[in-house]
Amino acid sequence: MEAGSEKGARPEVPPPPEVKRVVHTLGLDSHGKLRGVYKDERIHAAIFGYPGTGKTTLMLFMICQHIRRDEGFMVLDPHGDLAKKVLSHIPPDKWHKVVYIDPLTAFDKFRSVVQLNFMEYRTGLDKGLVARTIMDALAKYYGKFWGPRLDMIMLNSLYLLLEGKDRPRFSEIYDVLSNEAFREELLGRCRDDRVRTFWEGEFKKMPKDASSAVMTKIYRIVQEKIIVPMFDCEVSSIDFRKAMDEGFFVIVNLEEGRITSDLTNFLGSLILAKVYLAGMSREDIPEDEREPFYVYVDEAYRFTTSSTKDILQSLRKYKVYMTLAAQYLGQYREDIRDSIPSLCDILICFSVGKDTAKRLEEFYQPVLDYRQIMDLPRYYFAASAIIGGRREAQVFKVVDYGKGKVNIEEVVKASLSRFGRPVDVEEYLTKGEAVDEIAYTPVQPAEHLILRILWEAHHEKKGVGANRDQVLVDAIMDTLKTEDNLEETDVTRALHLLIRKGYIGERDQTVRWEGRKILARPNFVMTPVNCMECGLLTQYPFWVKCEGGVRRPICQMCAEKALKKGDLTADRIEGLTPKDIGEVYHRSRSFKWYFIRPPAINEFFLPSPAGPRGGGTMHTELIKVGCRDLYDEKYFMKYDLGEEAPKRRRVGGETVYVTKRLPDVLAYPLYKVDGKTHPRRYDMSRIIAVEAETNPLKHQKHTVANFKKCKAMGLPVRFVVPGDIIVGIKTAKILRKAGANIVEDIKSEYKAGNAEVVCVDPETEMRFTIKPEHLQMSNEELEALTQRLKMKREGKTILTLKPPEPTSRVNVKVLAEKFKEWNLTIEEEGGTRYLYAERGNVKLNLGPATTAVEEYVKQLQKPKEEKPATAEREVVEKPQEKMEAATKQPEREKAEPQQKPSELLTKPSCKPQKGEVVNKEREEKILAYKDWPLFVERRKGKLYLYARKYDKSTKKRRVKYLGLYDEEAKEIIKRLRLRVREPRSG
Repeated sequence: MEAGSEKGARPEVPPPPEVKRVVHTLGLDSHGKLRGVYKDERIHAAIFGYPGTGKTTLMLFMICQHIRRDEGFMVLDPHGDLAKKVLSHIPPDKWHKVVYIDPLTAFDKFRSVVQLNFMEYRTGLDKGLVARTIMDALAKYYGKFWGPRLDMIMLNSLYLLLEGKDRPRFSEIYDVLSNEAFREELLGRCRDDRVRTFWEGEFKKMPKDASSAVMTKIYRIVQEKIIVPMFDCEVSSIDFRKAMDEGFFVIVNLEEGRITSDLTNFLGSLILAKVYLAGMSREDIPEDEREPFYVYVDEAYRFTTSSTKDILQSLRKYKVYMTLAAQYLGQYREDIRDSIPSLCDILICFSVGKDTAKRLEEFYQPVLDYRQIMDLPRYYFAASAIIGGRREAQVFKVVDYGKGKVNIEEVVKASLSRFGRPVDVEEYLTKGEAVDEIAYTPVQPAEHLILRILWEAHHEKKGVGANRDQVLVDAIMDTLKTEDNLEETDVTRALHLLIRKGYIGERDQTVRWEGRKILARPNFVMTPVNCMECGLLTQYPFWVKCEGGVRRPICQMCAEKALKKGDLTADRIEGLTPKDIGEVYHRSRSFKWYFIRPPAINEFFLPSPAGPRGGGTMHTELIKVGCRDLYDEKYFMKYDLGEEAPKRRRVGGETVYVTKRLPDVLAYPLYKVDGKTHPRRYDMSRIIAVEAETNPLKHQKHTVANFKKCKAMGLPVRFVVPGDIIVGIKTAKILRKAGANIVEDIKSEYKAGNAEVVCVDPETEMRFTIKPEHLQMSNEELEALTQRLKMKREGKTILTLKPPEPTSRVNVKVLAEKFKEWNLTIEEEGGTRYLYAERGNVKLNLGPATTAVEEYVKQLQKPKEEKPATAEREVVEKPQEKMEAATKQPEREKAEPQQKPSELLTKPSCKPQKGEVVNKEREEKILAYKDWPLFVERRKGKLYLYARKYDKSTKKRRVKYLGLYDEEAKEIIKRLRLRVREPRSG
């Protein structure tokens, strides 16, 4: 290698005088002189040697020459030592060229990272290359677990993503497989017929678990919180093609420890793939204008794929030169092991094993044999290079530059300020910790729907048994079949699972009776009806003729018992004659009842589930009112039971809020296909987060932290706050400043980063949603809106109502429920008649009045007329309303005497008639609490009247008992025109 001496040993054929050939030095010869190869002959190089022999030291020496000459290079280091030493040798005047790539910079003091989108492509022709290189990296990552079917699904997922989106993200590969709606959206834009054929035909014929195997493998990568910030982008923050053309110093540190070996190998393979794509794109510039770019890869065998051979063959043409370091040749894949020595012009061998030495011996003869190569001292290496068209060999000593004097942190900081992007690390940490908890639900949809039925029976005491909370299995089946289109097998399975989990209990009952047998079979009805006697459902009812031409259903058991007792005759049952009534006989029937148990009540259904939560009574009330519409729409509510409360910490003299991993509530909607509820799957793509903030204006940082947490989890969030519209608007502005998109309905405008703000008055349980246009109102408009929504109660409490907009029409039901204590009037303005509600100093415009509303207002303005007692009896004598499946327990023979069907239809009213003297003392007692919300509770079959009021000073609810809710109480309440919240009837 004398031709490469830096001291200018005279070559046999000297170049023209005006041409100065640059030498890349390799090391010191036996005389202590620097020797190397000419720059134009410095192509691919391969380095072999045992650990500690000097491989890293040699590469550092070679790289420092590039730094001194401003030649572009890239270092890919899986250990970190070489990368840090290189940084320590870069002078400050060249820091603007440094591109430092390290996924861990997102989580340390820098909070910034160079982002790479591995799905990027320059032209449409590059799409196939992008897909293939990612496939090679995945196949290497999973090794023997990679099969042909998995390969087919993954390849078509990549092609669909590349064809269907202009800027696809790497993490969206998982969405293609898991989100059918997203996949259909991409198929609508895909122009590749083969890809469309696969997803619309072949994929649907595959077993259901075919995609789950692919999803599992991709999930492990896209949810790895350490590396997600690095590739969570649409556009990379560094262009490798620009780095090559402008001579940047690209340093990739994939230090093991916090990153697993598998992930290091995977990322390194993808980064080399980007280098390959960038190098191939240099075809658009003339060869003599291409500046050399040198790539150094330590432990290169870890990043080689089936494409490595093609990379070495193709990139030399575009002046992208590789230097691959490994311990011995056998570490490389078998399919490229023989190619590396022949494709690399420079072979450098430190002390190696016998197999590698023998395999490389031919490149060093006749200067060295394999024994001499094996016995090389530490920091000495045998170099074989092509000089002037022929291969020469020589032994050199490594030049050790050691660690430089430059501050590494300063270099990294300068690099990230130019090429990095700031990262909100809390979002990724929260998402990584909570994503598994989001995916987990303690009960499946069918179980959730059953628990709702049993909870309502327990809460409203409309079931049977000692606690009136037991529901007949037939009622559960009928409800879920009718409302949710569930199959009987799905319901049965869900009931068994709930029993095993301890959420529900069961009770068997056998009823025996004596009756006269009915020989005729009743007609079948599609919709089950409730028996007028026992309240049980039946699809084979007999119909009893009642007074006034009313027909009421009765089951066969109750009909036969009534016939035997004489309470009913054959002529009163439609379609029966005395000939259809047989002899007296004995019969029995078995019933199965279910009831909810305390574990389910405490976890899912208390005013807010029990747990060491923060926020107290106010927090509980906000969650209850704020989630009411979600409960009504059958969302499954997963409450944070408060295992960890929000904490405040002092960091650097500043208060930092450490949020809980999960929101206060996660609401899961049911997943429906063609109107049929899926029994075991929620719609995981439409989960809603709910956060209750008791004092959002005081604790603004905590509110913002909760928003960022939910956004990081990929969820839109509803914030429920106490107070009037002013508090809500201020909260919305705080969130908007933090990057939130304020929307009116989070369910219809579903997107991560969207936020809905709901104001709640805990006392009246009324709510008001902040609209985006409210944030743009002037002070005058805001004051006018506030006056319309505000009223004073007892001179202390400000209540927030949500009246209809003036342009909407109010129905009678709204007036009867929300404006019963207001003075209603009709006024004409501009040819339109408007309805006004007035109370004290507050007057609200409720919009245009309909004919029905005007009639209702006229009736209110008329003086009450006395009705005769017979009229009252006619009201009572109307048939009772139907009850649901479990609203009444079947009466037993020895229990309380049953009411006969004839008595049920003709029993006179015990209600106080007009003109009778009513208990004045009781009327005064109810009148004293006329401003308190009234409600009725059912306990052991009886109804009780209560008044309640939320005390803001003590943050507790005050409840007053007002006696039985009997006919007398009803008459008083009706006369006083008060509103009472009654329990739901069956």
